[in-house]
Amino acid sequence: MNVKRSLVLEVNRYEVPVGEPVVVRVTSGNRPIEGAIVEAGSKRVRTDAGGWCEVTFHSPGFWKIIAAKSPTDTTTYKPVSTLVRTLPRTSTRRKARPTDPLRL
Repeated sequence: MNVKRSLVLEVNRYEVPVGEPVVVRVTSGNRPIEGAIVEAGSKRVRTDAGGWCEVTFHSPGFWKIIAAKSPTDTTTYKPVSTLVRTLPRTSTRRKARPTDPLRL
């Protein structure tokens, strides 16, 4: 008997600065999926035993993250996807303005 299960794709952030990782978790029925393939553009990684992996983007834009798992003898998994936006890093950081405790 072959059971069909849907994968669930969780990300820690949907907007992230370029160069910072997006943490991804793949589950099915609230259970982690080990060995799922997570793809985004030309990047491809596998999830660990806890269903976790990281993807880092080096250019700004919208990225489609897709998670898939090869079928087993008893289970077939339905792939899932989500969109993540990477934002350009600002070239100059704003300096905090000193506050004058005497001026209100």
